[in-house]
Amino acid sequence: WENLSDQVTPAVRAVGIQLAQMLTSVSSTLAAVLAYSFGFVAFLILVLMITFYCLVDFTRIGRIMRILIPPAYRDRVFGIWNKIDDALGGFLRGQLIVCVIIGTLYSLALVALGMKQYSLLIGFAAGFGNLVPYVGPIVGAVPTILWVVFGSTYTTATGKIVAVLLVLLLSVAIQTLDGFFLQPRIVGRSAGLHPLLVIAALVIGAQLGIGGLILAVPIAIIVRVILRELWWRPLADKRSQENPSSKPQAPQNTIVDESAQ
Repeated sequence: WENLSDQVTPAVRAVGIQLAQMLTSVSSTLAAVLAYSFGFVAFLILVLMITFYCLVDFTRIGRIMRILIPPAYRDRVFGIWNKIDDALGGFLRGQLIVCVIIGTLYSLALVALGMKQYSLLIGFAAGFGNLVPYVGPIVGAVPTILWVVFGSTYTTATGKIVAVLLVLLLSVAIQTLDGFFLQPRIVGRSAGLHPLLVIAALVIGAQLGIGGLILAVPIAIIVRVILRELWWRPLADKRSQENPSSKPQAPQNTIVDESAQ
């Protein structure tokens, strides 16, 4: 008995240490998830509050800016402001188009997996959740996986595992399609940005977290308009005056049609 107790005690101690380490790891993971979720919700609320008050006081902001800006620069500043507004409007329209495309693709994929009752709801929730990076795939994948695991469509364990893997593969494929094709082609073209600039902005924004991903493309749009109006146009006008026969070409994907100016 003494030898048996000597052998059991270290084994029990090792199991206890492993359980303690597992509980510590799980608790730290939960704490990190809760902190991330709280930070994301707080950031989203802050963005919504700022947007709301800017929309409410938009006309007042314009009047204050007209008072503060000297008359000599007023037309120039408001001209750039209007072009930024047009470009951001194009960005929002492109984002909505992308959301509809992703929602449609996700819904069709869910119907192919056997979900017919909630495919449109979950698909378009994932599509419009894509307005916030990485939220769309989570919104689409989590309820679909729960439906696969607890639903009656897949009855065997092998079928459930295969269906869950297909759902994860679907989410990765749609996110890849969005990041490397839909965002650069549709959103970039609507906002007047080259697809490579959209990808570069998203890569740089990813280094700053979820907030950087949300603001990366709008900031790139604003910077592009300002550089084009304050640097490229004066440079092009100067070169055309120096050599009228060779007029520099404006950058591609212009925000405002040159013929309308």
